[in-house]
Amino acid sequence: MDVSEAYKVLVEKHDRYGKAWDCCGVPYFQKEYDELLKTASIGPGSRVLDLGSGTGGLIFTASRNLGRGGSIVGVDILPSWLDIARQRAQNSHTDNVEFKVMNIESLELPDRSFDHVVSNFVLCCSFQYDRVVKEAYRVLKQGGRLTYNHPGPHDSLLLTIFDKIFSKYAVREPSENLRKLRQADELQRNMYSRYRDPFVALNTMRGSGFRNAEAKIHYHTHSFSSVQNFIDSWFYLGQEDPELVEMGAKNSLAMTKELQSAFQPFWTEDRYQDEFETVYVTGVR
Repeated sequence: MDVSEAYKVLVEKHDRYGKAWDCCGVPYFQKEYDELLKTASIGPGSRVLDLGSGTGGLIFTASRNLGRGGSIVGVDILPSWLDIARQRAQNSHTDNVEFKVMNIESLELPDRSFDHVVSNFVLCCSFQYDRVVKEAYRVLKQGGRLTYNHPGPHDSLLLTIFDKIFSKYAVREPSENLRKLRQADELQRNMYSRYRDPFVALNTMRGSGFRNAEAKIHYHTHSFSSVQNFIDSWFYLGQEDPELVEMGAKNSLAMTKELQSAFQPFWTEDRYQDEFETVYVTGVR
């Protein structure tokens, strides 16, 4: 499978489920949004570009601090997700935001047109990480800042346990559709995995021309009310996710029971607690 086919496969899967993401994914990432914007230090009146804006979680958090004259453009490759963001903007009377369908690896935007470029957990979903960084550099004004984040070098403990147990129950003979989804996911992971190392990310920033490039690892604690709540946070499509559909109800139930036992040491105050490692990278053009 090549990159163009992988893009098509993943877009076809995710574009149908914007509402599920808006319900599960956006609230989950609120801590990351806040830390990202704190790192970016976006001032009033700034013109901001959000790469991979999805249903607008980061944008609507950032738009509160832009003040008069400030604006933010969100781009994403998933049209239906942007429709949700536009509707939210209309419902909330937020008039300083705009959304465009666009591939972040090839931005159809003028050179030197933004004060800030931000992105939350999206460069790790790209197939050409270095190209996205170069495109961000191109569209930034002189002195403009790129700030983004993605998973750190190590998975959390709960996620590590989950991956091990999930692999026992995942279907061994997938349908053609699921086989292609797995290939696309694997290609995507392979193309960005080395950038989880903050030193590699920094070298990419510097090689693209950014000055004062910095990276930090921040640990966010997330809570889950149940094993199912944890599963839904990773398979935000819930029981409609192709992996869980083909796993079947019997194996899904068995997996959940095994996870409940394995997760027990992490049960605190009526919730499972886990610490996730996130890399924040920033630099100036």
